[in-house]
Amino acid sequence: MAITQPAGFSETSDTSLVTTENPLWITAQVKNLSSQAVYSRMVTAVVQRATNGGAWTTIWTGNSAPLSWNVSETKAVIFQGPSLDTSLVHRSVYRITVSVPNDQDNVNNSQQKTFRVILKNNAVLVTYNGATPAGIRNLDSVKVALARLNIPYDLLDRNAPDGLSDSTDLDYTPWWTLVWVSGDPSLAPTSSDETNLYTGVTGQGSLSFKETQEVERYLQQGRTYAKKSMVIAGQNIAYYNGYLTVNNSVTDPEWMQTYMHTTFVANSPVLGTYNGWIVGQQPAYWKYPDSLNSTSPDVIKPSFATPLVGSEVTGFAYTYKTHPVTAADSGAGTTYYNTMVNTVFYGFDWADLAQTTPGGFGDTTSGTTRAMAAAFAFFRSHAGILLPVEFVSATAQHEGQSDALIKWEIAGQKDVARYDVEQQVDGGASTAQPAWVTLSHADADPSTTKYAYTEANIDVTKSYTYRIVAVDQNGAKTYSNTIELGPDASEMGFTLSQNYPNPTTGQSEVTFTLPEAARVTLRVMDVTGKIVNADVTNVSYATGQQSVKLDLSTLANGSYVYEMIATGADGQSVTLSKKLTLQK
Repeated sequence: MAITQPAGFSETSDTSLVTTENPLWITAQVKNLSSQAVYSRMVTAVVQRATNGGAWTTIWTGNSAPLSWNVSETKAVIFQGPSLDTSLVHRSVYRITVSVPNDQDNVNNSQQKTFRVILKNNAVLVTYNGATPAGIRNLDSVKVALARLNIPYDLLDRNAPDGLSDSTDLDYTPWWTLVWVSGDPSLAPTSSDETNLYTGVTGQGSLSFKETQEVERYLQQGRTYAKKSMVIAGQNIAYYNGYLTVNNSVTDPEWMQTYMHTTFVANSPVLGTYNGWIVGQQPAYWKYPDSLNSTSPDVIKPSFATPLVGSEVTGFAYTYKTHPVTAADSGAGTTYYNTMVNTVFYGFDWADLAQTTPGGFGDTTSGTTRAMAAAFAFFRSHAGILLPVEFVSATAQHEGQSDALIKWEIAGQKDVARYDVEQQVDGGASTAQPAWVTLSHADADPSTTKYAYTEANIDVTKSYTYRIVAVDQNGAKTYSNTIELGPDASEMGFTLSQNYPNPTTGQSEVTFTLPEAARVTLRVMDVTGKIVNADVTNVSYATGQQSVKLDLSTLANGSYVYEMIATGADGQSVTLSKKLTLQK
């Protein structure tokens, strides 16, 4: 028996640190080791909590249905466990015990895992180092910016998280967007000991090898349907991680070049402190010059050049207005996106941007807020996810002969004034960046949570991209996911039927029609677009009507979207989707 979810290894003397969302999901791999089949055995899971060093208290117990095993068969037994108390997780240790009834060998009939919890509540995580005043000052600037932008976030102090040592492995992968806040840039690497380097004592002005590996694991989890986005700011990060070796310390230029797509150029655009302007280089996002006062801001540039548009693009976010040494490489910030990740790298501290309004630009927010807003606008425009929980779903489908029906559902709409429906269009010859145009407005209606808009007379043979913008009473904006509407598959002979039965209790059947032989992927997603089930992946089907059975028994009750992607011999793909309801 093994407990594989929550992830992480632990023994009696070892406590792992687990990042999880509510509710807590538990998965146990249970294998029949006997010489004969086993019938009608229930698997039991128990969750206990010890708070402030106190005694273990049982907070949840669950039993599976009676299960049977063949000889040497392994089953994955899944439980939807309890919702953890947010106010207690930072002071508590949790223990899961999974067991089966006693038999001839009782030693292997149960398994335990002990762990602490970092609870994910929002799509955005701010990770900082609170060990020095400089780290707190940077954090304060970020908190002010996010509050002004009306973006909810979770906080994690990298300095001894949750009372564990700073060698504890941190898992950032559950979050969609990561905001990295640096510590004190004057604290350089001081140790040549490889163990200390790995555990994070290389100084706050850089990332330790442990930290770069954590960031790499986060970015490696990016998917085409769920991109990972990261914005990082800090003096000397590029200097220490991309250029300088101190006391033979091992820096990580591979992380800088391959994951941040950034190259170190110089340790300041001038001799000493830079007190001057930085200029935005992508007007769709970085619109205004800003005043910077920084002791040693890194001069950086993209690690390689790309075309201005495409599936993989590098660029400058900011340049220094005055850089007499190497003016062609006077970058203060870089950008990168591909089909699975978005990154923005700033060579200065968050707190280095002047907290004043640049005269004549009509923007009353601080420099830090503008830098944060620009990074988030960049992420959103490239399918990044920054959603607060207010947006439940946003979808588009063909309606009638030539219309597009855009629908969205809201869980909560406090202080929302209106919703704008926007469509992405070519920015034109004057800019390489796509633009968003507003198609329609819908006033917020407190009596409903569901909205719809119909765009008439579209070209059903083309693809369209939409998004919904919630505008609050103060003008702050919250964006939905981008919504893709492909060519009308029904015009080409493709169909996808409603699952039967619907609502379903767990087992359901889906029927689809193909006008030609195709490779088909059929998957189920939750309302945020996260794939939760993929029973059919790239399977060949002949022309005609086909049926597939879906097993949804491991999912929680609620609304889901099932999607069929059919790819013909010419490589062209057609996507169809419908909504289903699970009620066990």
